[in-house]
Amino acid sequence: MRMVTLMTIAALAAAPAAAQELSPGQQLQFANGLYARGLHRAALEEYRTVVENHPDTEGIDAAYFRMAECALQLGDKIAAAKAYKRVYSDFPDSEFHHRSGYRRAEIFFEEAQYEAAAELFAELIGKKPPDAILAAALYMHGSALQKTGKNTEAAAQFARVIKEFGDSEFYSYSLLARAEALKKEGQIEEALKLYSEAAQKAGTDRVGAEAWFQLADQLFRLERFDKSAHAFATLLEKYPGDPRAGDGRLQAAWAFHNAGMHTEALAQIAKVSLDDLDDHEGAQWLYVKANSQRQLLKHDEAVQTYADLLKRYPESRYASVAGYEKALVHYRKGDYAEAIQMAKPHVKNPDLAPDVLWLLAESHAALNQDDESVQSYLRLVDKHPDHRLAADALYRVANRLQKREQFPEAAKQYRRLVEDYPTNAMAAQSLFAAGFCLAREGKHDQAVRDWTDLIKKHPDDAIAETAHYQKAMSEIHLKRDDAAAKTLTEFIGTYPKSKHLAGAHFWNGVILSENERPDEAEAHLRKAMQLAEDPDLKQKATFHLGHVLHGLEKFDEAVTLLQGLLGTSIKSRFSAGMLEWMANHHMQKQQYDKAIDAAAQIVKATDDPNWLQLGWVLAGRAYMALDKEDEARDAFTKALAQKARTEYAPEAALRLGDLLYRADDCAAAGKFYKQAADAAAADTQLGIRAAAFAGMGRAAQCDSRPETAVRYFLIVALLFDDDVIVPDSLCRAIESYKVLERDEERKKTEEELRERFPDYKCPTN
Repeated sequence: MRMVTLMTIAALAAAPAAAQELSPGQQLQFANGLYARGLHRAALEEYRTVVENHPDTEGIDAAYFRMAECALQLGDKIAAAKAYKRVYSDFPDSEFHHRSGYRRAEIFFEEAQYEAAAELFAELIGKKPPDAILAAALYMHGSALQKTGKNTEAAAQFARVIKEFGDSEFYSYSLLARAEALKKEGQIEEALKLYSEAAQKAGTDRVGAEAWFQLADQLFRLERFDKSAHAFATLLEKYPGDPRAGDGRLQAAWAFHNAGMHTEALAQIAKVSLDDLDDHEGAQWLYVKANSQRQLLKHDEAVQTYADLLKRYPESRYASVAGYEKALVHYRKGDYAEAIQMAKPHVKNPDLAPDVLWLLAESHAALNQDDESVQSYLRLVDKHPDHRLAADALYRVANRLQKREQFPEAAKQYRRLVEDYPTNAMAAQSLFAAGFCLAREGKHDQAVRDWTDLIKKHPDDAIAETAHYQKAMSEIHLKRDDAAAKTLTEFIGTYPKSKHLAGAHFWNGVILSENERPDEAEAHLRKAMQLAEDPDLKQKATFHLGHVLHGLEKFDEAVTLLQGLLGTSIKSRFSAGMLEWMANHHMQKQQYDKAIDAAAQIVKATDDPNWLQLGWVLAGRAYMALDKEDEARDAFTKALAQKARTEYAPEAALRLGDLLYRADDCAAAGKFYKQAADAAAADTQLGIRAAAFAGMGRAAQCDSRPETAVRYFLIVALLFDDDVIVPDSLCRAIESYKVLERDEERKKTEEELRERFPDYKCPTN
């Protein structure tokens, strides 16, 4: 039989049911056909005829269920609920039993009769319906309980769906509902986990969009902008048509902006037409746009966008801050004067005043307008002491004063920072800087106070190491040797890898040396020499070690160390006495070149005639030992040229006499011998005096004045007791007597020579 056409069915539906002469089964089949084609009003009438006139017809349970469905479609929820109840109550074995129970409870929920709905869903759940209906019933039961404030019971139902029905579309709904409850309870982290899971396992696009939106929104509120931006980006990419995509677009732009994803923020802004927005939203879009351009260093574009915002929305709450940030862009561009002019009007805005004052201070500083800069910094500190920039401003004031070498005032401001902001990250640095400024002013006792505070209060700060070292330096200035030594010892133990370690060992060595503890001083100075990378410090350590070793009578090593410093800048620190000792030590070791170096340094290091005379004599001795007679003669001549009467003057005259005598300039030699004899008046110079008289005799002898020669030789023989000069002088007297042909005196002189020096043989010509 051919299928009845839709038009025929419509015609039949318009006629009275009794006129159709259909059996109950046919009428029910007819009603099902109408229902299947969406003709709910006509179908409802046919179902009603069947259930009223033929209640025992097979499939009557289905008729009641579809009656309810038709009534629901027609907006008659009361009739629908009655029909669902009939199926649920009268047909417990019907395939529509559980569905009817669910539908009826759902109607109560939609009508905001949440307590009744909760009871009906609970009853249905107790009858253990099929999983598909059970999952939905559990979710709706939880939702109804949640509406009545029974959050704990509601949470249990959502949890059951999450645990038992992972494949149900209500799984993700339950995740969302549970997350929402947790959010209200303040369990944000747990809520975030459920939002994230709902987003990843969304049963529908609607759930997915909602989950990503809620996740992004909560992350934004927690200021986790990176993750919020990612969630918004996913929402906009996967569900661009969902209402939440539209709701979240502006917040997404903020998230991108706050996450530093300024390119992405601008991409969102490019999709928006300002003409379609109200003033509040339009101002926000332009503000985010301008800020993103500013962060991307698109300064000219940012200035234009800020200007556009101020023109379009002058009354917006973003207008004032936009004006300030426009000034900030000018600052970034280097237009400092323009930045100052634009920022000034916003000082009166209490929300912006601290940032404006900071911008003014920085701009004035960039223009080297120190007074204006310091004034703005201090206004920020004085008027807004709790602002996040207050401590920075105070530090910059102190720093600028320090650069201007106004050290007392700089130290005062640094101390103010420490006292007003003791937990600030710059507190340790400020204490250090205060100590530095005080030390520069010579107020080392106060500097020690500040550095001690730093070490105690900020022991783990990197600057504590340098503060520890500088504390010792100030204690040295204060001549607190014990305190300085203790501080240095603590420093060495605390910072074994410090860049100041060599200096610490050096100063410890110096202090120990000055306090007559040479053995300990030696150990520290050796360590300083070993560690020092700075050439100047290495030289100082070597110099002091040389002196300590000299005191310990380790002469060879001492002179070796000190000799190596004569060609360096530290040579000016050598005392003439130390140089004299070095020269004499080298002479004893027959290291004549080194003796000359030491003697030359004496000459270079002083203008004192006494020390100059000494230096030239020491140099002359070494030259003579090297047979460099010309250099020796020059050295001794310069020694005698000094306006000094030291014990070295007679020696210089004697050596000049010897050199001239060797050169056969007997007359000149005699004069210098006489000068030596006259100058060597001290008892300690008898040897020089004897040699001078002997020289005078030799000079007279070679000048053919034997009578004079005999006299000087006899003076030596009679007045002095020298095993070398006396026998030689007796021999020379004997020769002169021979020239004078005075045999008796010659014989007596020969007898004296034999008696006093029996083994001495006069040389033969």
